Order: sequence, then structure tokens, then C-alpha cells
Amino acid sequence: MVAVCVQPVPSPRAENPPAAANAAASELFESRELVTIVSGCRFTEGPIYRSADHTLLFSDIPGDAIYACTIEKGVEKTPASGLTVVRKPAGNPNGLAFDHQGRLLVAHHNGTVTRAEPDGTITVLAKAFEGQRLNSPNDLVVTPAGDIIFSDPPFGVQAKDRRLDYCGIFRLTPDGTLSLLIKEITLPNGLALSNDATTLYLADMNNSSILAADLGADGSAANLRTLAKLDDPGKRGRPDGVKVDLAGNIWSTGPGGLWITRPDGTTLDRLDVQGASNLCFGGPDGRSVFITAGAKVFMARLTAPAISPPADAKPATDAPAGARP
Repeated sequence: MVAVCVQPVPSPRAENPPAAANAAASELFESRELVTIVSGCRFTEGPIYRSADHTLLFSDIPGDAIYACTIEKGVEKTPASGLTVVRKPAGNPNGLAFDHQGRLLVAHHNGTVTRAEPDGTITVLAKAFEGQRLNSPNDLVVTPAGDIIFSDPPFGVQAKDRRLDYCGIFRLTPDGTLSLLIKEITLPNGLALSNDATTLYLADMNNSSILAADLGADGSAANLRTLAKLDDPGKRGRPDGVKVDLAGNIWSTGPGGLWITRPDGTTLDRLDVQGASNLCFGGPDGRSVFITAGAKVFMARLTAPAISPPADAKPATDAPAGARP
């Protein structure tokens, strides 16, 4: 049974924090205590936060569902209420995002990228490249121009059904043109954009690294490079979800939990979260980080806003049940 709950979970600093985790870094977190806000799922992923109505959405990949819950305004220790099913079945959903019209975009393990329309219908935006089935779209981001960039590792496709012999990073333009941006990464995963949208950050699971690539005005990607190596032999986990805060720091999951990396590639801080798969920022004041980890979703509180929700934000156009969020 999937449940919304509030349960503090101790989360100590890593036993051997990096030298770069200095006094300034320790000020990132108001508390290192994790609060469990959802439990009882199978494998949570893809969290996103909608500021307009204080709603957190996330995927349960093997549970074949997308869920949503409300993060209560002004309440920090009892943050979640009213877990609802957004879509089930949902094509084994993974990464979630909103486009510029507030429509929900989903990367599916079934080989598609979809968009939920205001009337409740689901539009398949991508399912093949040059006539060949996509592998298993994993994560996605939306550029200021409205392009959708998504990763396509093979996690959700059986070897006998694969048609592409590489795992690409693809770009889908608003007119429906699909192009291959990057194909050199053997196991790409999470994606994030720098605040000025000129740099694409990528999780490289095989090499336990965060990569960076320059994005051109024409949508091209160049200068693919390793930004940071997330190494800790004593901890389980590999880079997966990636996000960028207001200060430009890159937050990602990795060995042992969350890693916070400066834009120059040095480690700023870490937070112990066993089984962490992805994260997003949110909360009515922008000072919460939500972390998917196995069957649960956790929250930690920050000392400063990590996102800046617009004061005049409004929910997406009203739609029948199942169309929104």
C-alpha cells in the first residue's frame, strides 16, 4: 500500500566528508535529518515540483504509476498530504518534466516520450529515431526554446528488442524534429541545464561521473567533458538524477546519497541517503529538496531557496481527471 507519511530519519554526514566540504558547505542544510513523506512504493523516480499549487509529482517505475501529493504551505515537519494517482498504467514512467505550457512530459521505459494534453489525451512525441525504436527514455529537460532533451539508456528494453546499438542523448524540437546530440556515453542517465541554459549536465553511470557539454544557440552539443568523478568505494550507488540550484551548484545522486558539486567540478557537500535515485527542489519557500529512494520519497530542508518560483505562477489549464498534473 502506497502511503503518505511523516517520519524523521537520521541522516548523518558522510563518515569521511571530502576536504572541500568546509564550513560554508555545512550551511546548505538546515538539518541533515530526512523526513519520510511517502512510503510503500516499489521504486520511486523522476520527482518534479509544481510551484503554482505546491504539488510534488513522482514516478514508480515497476509500479507503473505517476503519483502526486500536496506539500502544505508553511508546514515544514508535516509536509505532504493527499497522495493521488495521476496516471496508472503509465508505460513504466521514469523522468518527468513540464513544458512551457505546464503540460506533463514523461520519459517511459516502454520506449516513448509523451505529453499529457489539457483534454486528457496522451500524445506520443517520440518513439523511434531514423526508423529504429528508442531504447528506454530515462530523463528529460526542457530548454528555453522549448526543445526537449532526453537520455535513452537500455534499462527498460530487453536485448532482443533493442534496435539502436548506442545509448543516445536526443533533442526534440517543438516542430517534432528528433536529432541525436551525443552518442559517446555508454550509460547516460540524469540530465540538467545550467541556469543560463548554455551547459548540459549529464550523469554517466558507467564511469560514476557527472559530465558537461556546451549547448549552442542552434541546439547543438559540443565539448563533452568530465566535470566530476563521484568516487567512494565504501558506498553503494552511481550517478543518476541531476539538478542545478540557484547558485549554479550541481546536485546529483551517487555513492551513498546526494553529492553537491560546484560548477568548477569540486565537491561542495554530501548528504547520506541510502538508495537515492533522483531529486528535485521545491516547497512553498523553495527551501526543500525531495529525494526518491527505493520505496520512499524523503525531504530535507535547506537554509536558502534552491529554486525561485514565480509569484504569479498558475496551474496548467484545467483538464479532466487523468490529464493533470
